[in-house]
Amino acid sequence: MTFDEFKKSVEILGLISLTTKSKVKKRYLELSKTYHPDMPQGDLVKFQEINKAYEILSFYMDNFRYTFSKEEFEDQFPFGVSQKDWIV
Repeated sequence: MTFDEFKKSVEILGLISLTTKSKVKKRYLELSKTYHPDMPQGDLVKFQEINKAYEILSFYMDNFRYTFSKEEFEDQFPFGVSQKDWIV
């Protein structure tokens, strides 16, 4: 995977930064349902792009390596969010 492929995948799924894996999956399901070839507005090429984008982002998120550094933590929690605010 290249950064360009990664960036294109983010764009295809219409994601914003600081998203979660569950939000990525939700967006994937929404788009795949809309563009599925069996749907009236279906588009096989777009559907295949969506599937590939989800595959790339899922692989990235499943295999991300954590450094447990202060910088990484501050990137993930820029405003010092408490645990009770993000546990569902």
